[in-house]
Amino acid sequence: MEKQLNVWINADLKESMSQRALQKGVSLKEFVEDIFGQSMAQYQAEMLEKQALPIIEDMIERSLQKSTARQNQQMQEAFHTEIILPMKQLIRETDRHLSDRIASLSVRTVRDGSIIRHLLYALLAKLFSVSFARDAYEHAKEKAARELEKRVAARGLEEDEG
Repeated sequence: MEKQLNVWINADLKESMSQRALQKGVSLKEFVEDIFGQSMAQYQAEMLEKQALPIIEDMIERSLQKSTARQNQQMQEAFHTEIILPMKQLIRETDRHLSDRIASLSVRTVRDGSIIRHLLYALLAKLFSVSFARDAYEHAKEKAARELEKRVAARGLEEDEG
């Protein structure tokens, strides 16, 4: 169904549109409909992008959080099974030559922790921004300090009771 659109436009603009339609080999009506159609399609695409972008960003952020949480859990499990449990076993055996192994495992733990911290920081900076990565690092550092304080306080209570 067609409807009529009566509008007044600049004479030079109308003349330019008529010439352009003639060059394209279409009627002025078809040319104007094409221009309006392109403009409306562009506007709708912009609106869709504005609406979809926050949703996509949220999906990516949630996916990254899940992935990071899963990776952290795997690292904690690996840390426990590959470092903590062997250290406990070595301490039980208390041989002098084992102290070298404990020291090397400690160095490895610190080194691997530093490497992991740098890799995660670089990943967050690349996926989001440097400021986001810095904020995430500071938050994790504060949380780790709080957890460490709780553990130290709990051990202090155990020693007082024992």
